[in-house]
Amino acid sequence: TTAGSIPADVSAVLINAPGADLTDAETTILKDYVANGGKLFVTTDFTTGTPNLDSVLADCGMARQPGLLIETDTDHYPYGYPQTYLLPSLSSNDITAGITDGMHVFTPVAQGIVKGDSTDDLTLTTLLSTSSTAYSMQDYAEATTAEQGANDPNGPFNIAVAASNSATGANVVW
Repeated sequence: TTAGSIPADVSAVLINAPGADLTDAETTILKDYVANGGKLFVTTDFTTGTPNLDSVLADCGMARQPGLLIETDTDHYPYGYPQTYLLPSLSSNDITAGITDGMHVFTPVAQGIVKGDSTDDLTLTTLLSTSSTAYSMQDYAEATTAEQGANDPNGPFNIAVAASNSATGANVVW
């Protein structure tokens, strides 16, 4: 928006894999929106740096896990596909309630989301996660195989997280 704020009648804001970061002005507007009870749904591409958007999500208790998630549990990626095409575990929640038995969520080329500490006002809920045998490949751009490197942290990793703030009414899903 160019008016300097998000209109009050907006029910939610969707940011879908931005190819560039927010401007400083957009960051201020979005932070104000969330701080005043806004609803935000964000998807990000692990290859695009978005420090301003990341600062909005950090205010909601979430941060990026650097790297590309690699799944080693064959129940968590589809047969015949690369180990970067994830079939994550689903946590029961109002947000995931429409996904029933026999359905899967498919998350190709994902990054992990690190949850900060919940507080009296802020609740962080994992929606999707990898198996405990997944890892986050740090040097994915130079990799020639999906083999785990010495500095690649082990899972499990959060792939989707919901943050809700009881004091402000804000709800953010990343």
